Parts: sequence; structure tokens; C-alpha cells
Amino acid sequence: MKLNAKTALLSPKILLVPYEPHHVPTYHSWMEDEDLRTATASDRLTLLEEHAMQKSWREDGDKLTFIACLPPSSSSSIAKAVRAGKDDASECMLGDVNLFLYPSPEHNEAEGKVVAEVEVMIARREFHGMGLGREIVRLFLWYLFWGGGVGPGG
Repeated sequence: MKLNAKTALLSPKILLVPYEPHHVPTYHSWMEDEDLRTATASDRLTLLEEHAMQKSWREDGDKLTFIACLPPSSSSSIAKAVRAGKDDASECMLGDVNLFLYPSPEHNEAEGKVVAEVEVMIARREFHGMGLGREIVRLFLWYLFWGGGVGPGG
């Protein structure tokens, strides 16, 4: 979704950034893991297909994706801006969070009612069990409802 094309979200524990082409090689390497693909109900894609997927996710109006990263350690970068390619470099990446919108099966399409699904993935196993998934969802939902996302505040 183009909605978050220039939006980064930062908490003391997590940095969420738009899914950009420079993230694809790391994301693709994560998705080579069969256990991770099974857990996320994902298909194995070639690197070229993964680049096409990243582009489609940027363009589609029914998906919203952020890459989850470790927050920058330098307070100077926080005060100014997140530095693309540096604060969200491959060694900082942890996983992702996604919002999917579907037409509500309980209403007709003309009513415009939708069902929303939020998914979070911590791809790097060394960061499992640290509460980062909860922090990612908290920050993501804050953005959706109060920070200028798709909810009542946006």
C-alpha cells in the first residue's frame, strides 16, 4: 500500500519501515527456510518473484506491510530521521508485519465492509520469545488507528 511509502515507526524496542527493494534479498533468504514458509503459509519464490511480490505489495490497496527492524542505537538518527539502507540494513531486520483487507463475507460488496487480518513474523529465531512480536503489533495498531494509517485517525 502506498499509504506507508514514506512512513517509519519507532519505539524503544522496534523500528518499522516500508518494505523496499533493498530488503528483498534478506527477506528471500528467510523464506528459503521450509519451517518459516510452513508457519507463514508461504510459497517458495525465486528472488525475481520475491522482487515482483515486493512491488505488488507496495501497489496493492488491500495490503499494508512494514519490515520490522532493531531500533537504531544512535539517538542522533532518531532525532533527525531513519536512514534508509542504514537503520534498516539486513543485519537490523527481524521480520515483518502485514495487514490484509478482505470483503466481509457477512455483507454485500456495495456496503464496503471489510475484514482485516494482521500477521506478524519474527524470522530471526534468536529474537523469538523476547516480546518483540507484541511490540510490533502494538506499534502497528497504533499507526493504523491513531497515527495516520487507515483507521479513524487516518
